[in-house]
Amino acid sequence: MRALERALKLNQTIDIQLARDIDSMALEDVIAAINEAERQIDENFARRAVDEIIYFTFVAGEKRISEKVFFAGRRPLPGAKDALRRLIEKYASDPENTDIYYEPGTVALGHAALALARLDASAGPLIRRYGALIDGEHEGFYPMAILPAFFKTHGWSDAAIELGIIEIERNGSPQFNDYSMIWCDWGMGAAVAAAMTPQDFAARLVSDVQADRCMSEDDMYWFYGFAHKFQRKTAICRNPLPCLDEGVFRRGPNGAAYSRFLCRPRRPRRRRRRRIRTTSAIGKNWNGARRGFVAFMQQRCIKASPSAP
Repeated sequence: MRALERALKLNQTIDIQLARDIDSMALEDVIAAINEAERQIDENFARRAVDEIIYFTFVAGEKRISEKVFFAGRRPLPGAKDALRRLIEKYASDPENTDIYYEPGTVALGHAALALARLDASAGPLIRRYGALIDGEHEGFYPMAILPAFFKTHGWSDAAIELGIIEIERNGSPQFNDYSMIWCDWGMGAAVAAAMTPQDFAARLVSDVQADRCMSEDDMYWFYGFAHKFQRKTAICRNPLPCLDEGVFRRGPNGAAYSRFLCRPRRPRRRRRRRIRTTSAIGKNWNGARRGFVAFMQQRCIKASPSAP
């Protein structure tokens, strides 16, 4: 039994041999090590996982250093930015590399992706594709370490706002169930308020949803519920907020999608007895968003379908 455990442990551990002692590594040594790690990621990489875990160990003589420590920044990583990009690109390019971990709760190559997020302001699209491989219900390192590091280091550029929109729309991680974290604590709300109108933000959000998938009617209910929850959860922010819960989505006269939002001033809340909402009441509130948006998306899907006349 112990022999089997050792064999499995050996299979999930990838040793990267270093040319010199870890403490005296030069930039070219770091790049060579990262390039060797990239070479190890092939079509059989995901099959090496044991209990969904694969990790790299960097070895120099008798010394061994973990993937976490190697990418922590004590080595001259800024000059190895391009090598880091190639490493994460290679990993993210294979859809088989899903639900693989460095350790429970930390996605494979998570510390390499964290180093890249801190070093490269243009890495937003790559980080987005890398994050699409994770299991949001069981992985917390990506939303709680990699994403905030990218936003904190490089600010809320247009590319960063794009990445933020995708992450709140994906809604796959329990950490994002309370949207006030990314919207308020990380500063996305203030950046959006300074860069665009609420209508522009809402239209951009809808555009990203459309780009991700050709929605069915069930997806329309999901989107309306998401929009309502996003509006409610971020209401504590002191900046303009898109009134998504009253959205009506239609098709413009020129064939382009546009959004109309009924943004009314908020009234002070009054304490009142809670009532149980019936199914008919819920359906009545959904009709406005459902009719226009479902019709628009159905037309879009039919037009995009290869079998459409």
